[in-house]
Amino acid sequence: MQLASTTQFSQLYKIPLFFSHFVEHSQNNWTFSEFKTFIVLHYDNHEMDEDWETDQKLPFMTVDRVYQDPCFVPKFQLQITNKIIDIDSQTMHIWVDQFTQSSYLASIWQPPKQQHIFA
Repeated sequence: MQLASTTQFSQLYKIPLFFSHFVEHSQNNWTFSEFKTFIVLHYDNHEMDEDWETDQKLPFMTVDRVYQDPCFVPKFQLQITNKIIDIDSQTMHIWVDQFTQSSYLASIWQPPKQQHIFA
């Protein structure tokens, strides 16, 4: 998430140019080592060459200055009050035989029936 919050949106527009420039350099040899070589060539102490102007249009090659407006958040104080909540706890009988499937009751092999404690 940090990348999305600190990346200039204009740099993301340049990503298609990055891949098209990689295709020009790779000459249909699209391997990971070729991609790594391309990145090192362009982003690690890049020297001037015949396609210098195109290289400078790649994403993250130049820094665009952006005006940032400071935002001041007003002070506020959070107050938490203790409130006692009465909970009426009652035991509820949830198991009711009428909800048992009839196919289950028609079966000859049934587990032993337990007596209801709360009945």
